[in-house]
Amino acid sequence: MSYQSNVPLGTDAPSASAADFRNNFGQIFTVNGVNHEDFNAADAGKHKFMQMPEQGSPPATAANEGALYTKAVSGATQLFFREESNGTERQMTAAFTAASAGEFVLPGGLTVKWGNGTTSGTTLTVTYPSPFSTATYNVQITSQSAGATTIFSTSSQVAASFLCTSSNPNESFNWLAIGM
Repeated sequence: MSYQSNVPLGTDAPSASAADFRNNFGQIFTVNGVNHEDFNAADAGKHKFMQMPEQGSPPATAANEGALYTKAVSGATQLFFREESNGTERQMTAAFTAASAGEFVLPGGLTVKWGNGTTSGTTLTVTYPSPFSTATYNVQITSQSAGATTIFSTSSQVAASFLCTSSNPNESFNWLAIGM
């Protein structure tokens, strides 16, 4: 039997609806048992963990509320937060692959972007996967060459890119940028 939302009706006699009441309470107990501590446990009602089906688009939020949900990004389920009043959607997780560029946003809006490149001669303009909203705060460069003596520097840091300069030509590097 499934949960009956119309039990009891105002005209129902409690004795006549007892089986329906028991069924509904049983259904509530079963649903609460999924990912929750048991009713009689010390942590009754608390979640053991959360499972959230992917959403096709950000859920609507009203004033004074936020939404935590999952959504598919490039075929992988990722966690998102949407600010109040249908505000900014912030991706909370991302798959990290050292061989490719990527980004994620921390609570509060701080954004981390990463990738790699190889200088053409001694310079390369690196373009971020998407521009920072307001500013680039810091860019770090690490040589991919073991025991490298190459010195890297960055300049021309703007919302969409930065210029990487190396002391040796055609050097491969990893980069990490932080901004808003």
